[in-house]
Amino acid sequence: MPSYEPVDLSGICNAGVEVLGDEPGDVPLGRVDLRGLPFLIGPEPPSAERCLLLPGAPTSVGIGRLARRVIIAHRLLEPGAPAGHAVGQTVAEYAFHLAGGEVVVAPIRERFEIQVVPTEWGRLPFLAVTDINDHNLPRFEGRWDEAGVRLTEHAMGWPVGYYLWCWENPDPERPVEQLEFIPRGGRFVVAGVTTSDVDEHPFVREPARPVRLVAKNGRNGVLDIAVDRGVATYPQPLPGEDDRAGWGATEGTSAYTSIAALPSATVAVRQGDDELGQVRWGDVERDGRAEAGQVSFELVEGGRNWVHVRVVDDATGRPVPCRVHFRSAAGIPYQPHGHHNHVTQNLGSWHYDVGGDVRLGQRSFAYIDGTCQGWLPRGDVVVDVARGFEYEPLRQTVRIEPGQRDLTLRIGRVADMASEGWWSGDSHVHFLSPSQIHEALAAGLTTLGGGGTGPSEGSKATTVTPGAWHLKQAHRALDEFPFNFLLLGKGNTVSAAAFEEQALAGAGGYKVHEDWGSTPAAIDAALRGADEWGLQVALHSDSLNEAAAPASRAARLGWSSCAAMHAAVASTVGIE
Repeated sequence: MPSYEPVDLSGICNAGVEVLGDEPGDVPLGRVDLRGLPFLIGPEPPSAERCLLLPGAPTSVGIGRLARRVIIAHRLLEPGAPAGHAVGQTVAEYAFHLAGGEVVVAPIRERFEIQVVPTEWGRLPFLAVTDINDHNLPRFEGRWDEAGVRLTEHAMGWPVGYYLWCWENPDPERPVEQLEFIPRGGRFVVAGVTTSDVDEHPFVREPARPVRLVAKNGRNGVLDIAVDRGVATYPQPLPGEDDRAGWGATEGTSAYTSIAALPSATVAVRQGDDELGQVRWGDVERDGRAEAGQVSFELVEGGRNWVHVRVVDDATGRPVPCRVHFRSAAGIPYQPHGHHNHVTQNLGSWHYDVGGDVRLGQRSFAYIDGTCQGWLPRGDVVVDVARGFEYEPLRQTVRIEPGQRDLTLRIGRVADMASEGWWSGDSHVHFLSPSQIHEALAAGLTTLGGGGTGPSEGSKATTVTPGAWHLKQAHRALDEFPFNFLLLGKGNTVSAAAFEEQALAGAGGYKVHEDWGSTPAAIDAALRGADEWGLQVALHSDSLNEAAAPASRAARLGWSSCAAMHAAVASTVGIE
């Protein structure tokens, strides 16, 4: 049966891991799998001494077998010039001696077939790959300072010890008798050689394909997937049937993942500590589905088109901001380019959907300005569109034909509150990102009230745009948006001058927040400033210190009116 077979280099190894530097790290040694491919690095059992070939003169190793491809694990020890200026410089030549006397010589050039390890950012080789696959980040945990990175799900596999380069035999019916390493420049090491008579390229080159997984053990729960010669996304639950157009859906009984792998790869599915089953990826690709133990695999895409989508008002024909969700007939999501298929990875966190997406139950929606583009599967596609409470949510099944490039969807209005003198808005907004405005437009809002200075800790905690300078800059930044904005200045001060300069800078009110102490003195000063400038006060009362004064104290201080939130249960706020 065709396979990958390591070549034993132990007889020509002449260097240990010390040549890799003072801190070589945990480099792979002995019988190891690199990107799922078997290698023998040094002797067996593994040893850190005489485990690498450091050619000082032409050195040969016998192979003596048929090989469609030869994969070499190697590493440049130092760059040929500073700052990456030796790109393309020849480091060595590898001479492949074929049966019958023909010799095929391949140049080994810096940053093409070989590179230094560790590698500086942006200097990966063009024709070689790292010795480990890309991988998924920890699914349900992670460092706080990597919260944003977690939304990417996938992380790049940086080299642990070597780069892998593949040589293709121009005449695969002729055995490779020997391989000769000829140094031509800087120092380098060869760690391992593996031959392949498998009819596949050893590095994944095909795009990921969506797969539906069904666990047959009758238990719901998180599925995990492992691919030895490829990569896969986290299996995410597909929605159930009890959903409404434009809204979310509960968890169903199946899951989906995307897999990019070699045909010879093994794909294994686990649930907790139990392995449900494993299959050969080539079998799934050939048959379209496979059964293995307690799980079934099914390919659920027959091709896709890049489609430009317009969502228009049914009465005016003009594009209208909204939120959208696209899915195949099998339930696989296909969100617009730049948006997540599954927001927040089911982490249950409260603010991961800031940034142009929102998840309702098991269904993710993308906010768009009325237009979007991206991949859609050929065949039936189910579309959900929603825009606030004045439009009828749309669910429509459309047919994407081969070659189709455009799609227009129409949503109809059921109410026009503005024509009756009512304006929709949100009076408590933490201004963290411009994407919030796009979300508000897509929800049919016209007015936003609150404050903030972007993704800062203060703005995440309070709805305040503090001080005249920040208010002026925020108004300048918001000028381009077709929206009504009310920005709250900082109300936790007893300075009349501070209230004045904020009012003149465009404050629509003052926010008094317990994080700075909602004391009677601060509340009183803010209300007096609001009376002076005809503004309002938004009060986040201080439940800890009982400073959300009862009505008797409000009357004694002569307070007029304010909006209070998070008031202490033990202390009634009764301001009229």
